[in-house]
Amino acid sequence: MQEKILIIAHLSFSGMGPYVSEIVNTLSPNDNINYFFFDMEDNFFEKNVKPELHSKSIFFKFHHGIISKADFLLGYYSAKYRRKLLSYCVKNEITIVHFINGCTDTKVLNKLHKKGIKTLVTVHDLHPHEQKKEFYKIWKYKVLAKQEMQNFKICPNLLTNSRLQYEELKRMFPEKNIFFHEFPSLVSSEIKNGNEIPPELRELQNKYILFFGRIEEYKGIGLLFDAFCQSSILNNKYTLVLAGKGKLPTKITDQTHNVILINRYIADKEIAYLYRNAAAVVYPYISATQSGVLSLACFFCTPMLVSDIPYFTSMVRQSKIAMTFKSGCIEDLTKQLKCLLNSDTLQMEKDQQVFYNKYYSNVSIRNSLLNIYLNLK
Repeated sequence: MQEKILIIAHLSFSGMGPYVSEIVNTLSPNDNINYFFFDMEDNFFEKNVKPELHSKSIFFKFHHGIISKADFLLGYYSAKYRRKLLSYCVKNEITIVHFINGCTDTKVLNKLHKKGIKTLVTVHDLHPHEQKKEFYKIWKYKVLAKQEMQNFKICPNLLTNSRLQYEELKRMFPEKNIFFHEFPSLVSSEIKNGNEIPPELRELQNKYILFFGRIEEYKGIGLLFDAFCQSSILNNKYTLVLAGKGKLPTKITDQTHNVILINRYIADKEIAYLYRNAAAVVYPYISATQSGVLSLACFFCTPMLVSDIPYFTSMVRQSKIAMTFKSGCIEDLTKQLKCLLNSDTLQMEKDQQVFYNKYYSNVSIRNSLLNIYLNLK
């Protein structure tokens, strides 16, 4: 009997939307795969999943706001979704369900297993990142992390896009099927073809140093800000552009000399300008299990500096697509950033092109995923 697969995507905000769309867009309408997308108010999935897959997709409208917060406590919405999902699986004779964003619903996993349906969960962050958020959000994320870990124990098949996490999962769960495929590129067609200048940069004359991404504590943005402000050479010659939505550390304000904050959602059509025109992009992360930000810098051939956390080091050591600095060390960040800005980066840009074409191959991701589906237990 041929397997019939259902891919479920719960999240589209931050980098999760492009992560999902760029994976499913490697697949074909001829594959025996259906799709169940939770779409928020911006209809991200409906806009970014290729039209050929729409006939095999359900776009489940989801309100991300006060209603979803209340439902996290009450569970009505989760129960409604669970019934809809189980009914869909039975009606369409689904044999495999892949939770591509991870899964925090233990009940739905158990119900699927009772019906003889195999499950696969993609593990994004085995260990929660450092964060400074409101009490409610910290409590919520702790609850979700606990639920997700419970599901890792229940699900017999786990998938990750981090080689480091792959090895750790094998040690933690020797009895399970642990799978790996490469992280997808986050460069969607709208990003590739984007040509809109962010309004905040229209009057900018200086060369600029870029940080792009959702603002989170584990991304080390405060360190980059301090390094820039404390270096008269950087602060007088360049502008620091911090682009991304999230809660900024209180010390970071747009009143600081030569610092521009774009503290909002960055539209896909604005991203090309940010990268193409940057003198350098810096990712000063304190920790990361996996990330798609490297794909953006490589696609646009933007000189890149990253912290030497294990994930980044594993990606750049041989490929030479970026320079590194000692994680958490403001002096080394400043030193290496100056070095990068004063270097001839032509060879780095060539290496980035080679890396992008090899590492972010649609054919490779598609073949890996289809092979994984054939080997579940």
